[in-house]
Amino acid sequence: MAGCALVTGCTPGLVHREAQPRTSSTSTVALPSSVAPPSTAAPDTTAVPPSPSSPTGARPLSVTFDSPTEGFVLATTACARPPCTTIERTRDGGRTWAAVRASTMPVNGVKRIRFGSSHDGWLFGPSLYATHDGGGTWRAVTMPGPVLALEAAGGRVFAVVGSCPSGTQGCQPDDVHLWRADQTGDHWTEVPGVAGRSAAADPSPLVLHGHAGWLLLGDALFSTTDGSTWSRTPSPCPPDTSMASVAAPGTAVGFLCIDGAAAGSTEKTLVVSTDGGRTTRVAGAPPRGGSSSSLAGLTTQTWIVASSSGASWFYRSTDGGRTWPGVTTYTDGGAGFTEFGFTTASQGVAIHRIDEASSELLMSRNGGITWSTIKL
Repeated sequence: MAGCALVTGCTPGLVHREAQPRTSSTSTVALPSSVAPPSTAAPDTTAVPPSPSSPTGARPLSVTFDSPTEGFVLATTACARPPCTTIERTRDGGRTWAAVRASTMPVNGVKRIRFGSSHDGWLFGPSLYATHDGGGTWRAVTMPGPVLALEAAGGRVFAVVGSCPSGTQGCQPDDVHLWRADQTGDHWTEVPGVAGRSAAADPSPLVLHGHAGWLLLGDALFSTTDGSTWSRTPSPCPPDTSMASVAAPGTAVGFLCIDGAAAGSTEKTLVVSTDGGRTTRVAGAPPRGGSSSSLAGLTTQTWIVASSSGASWFYRSTDGGRTWPGVTTYTDGGAGFTEFGFTTASQGVAIHRIDEASSELLMSRNGGITWSTIKL
């Protein structure tokens, strides 16, 4: 999720919005002498025990919204001959869901779903399938290796692809490349000059917003302003820190940088740009709790970090990252969130892992202040 890993057009799961034109693909870092001090106000905390299981027995694996009202969930259900895969669809912002009737539906080799419009969608991880009729039929798409991440925006779809199938002799399976196609077709071509190692699919290393995009591959950051030309970009993170996640609300871009992992916590730094990445500044320090973290940006002022270790947390700031008084805690043993993102400044979605065998779909309708379990 995603930053926008879940929603089309932004970090996992964000709704597609056209980005304003930008002319620079180089970030310059303006670092203040110190990070803003943590909040001294009493935190607004909410403790939430995890739901024991999905009410209908469906286990949500992945979620995507192509608009604030229309979304899709890939889920598994109990059946006589598992795995049994289903796609649930909402047309009213997640209030009601119904199964998509598909004449062809892959049941193996996929664990993520993305839609770029009501018609164009993809199932992937590690195989790739495409639909151009809203999920009624699915067609297998041959790729040179496993598809680790995929996002669509601006009429295009991009995929992070392993250099070769697992087990191929003479090939490093953690070498990855970026591929692209038109959203309405299945002709894929490799993006020149974009390659790296060990792309994480959880959260997605790929963030799109309109024609702009960012791709995090290990310690390498690539970006584009037009969706066509990608180039390596200097890291905006402070020295001796590494980048964990990217989020892009509008023309703003946020980078979550981490350092000092110890005892289930990390030192976190939020670096923000309000001009599409041309210049950046250290905005603040999210709470240390959690060793695995991802970032979502709702506006230039509101940022949410999803983190886990021992428990799982949503940390929320509404003053540009200076203070983080909003905390939602899930007492789940640190199971964490596999996807996380916002469709609008108020509507957010997440896949919350309850344990190794179960998960739940969460939605927020008030900008991440509270989250509710959604029945499929």
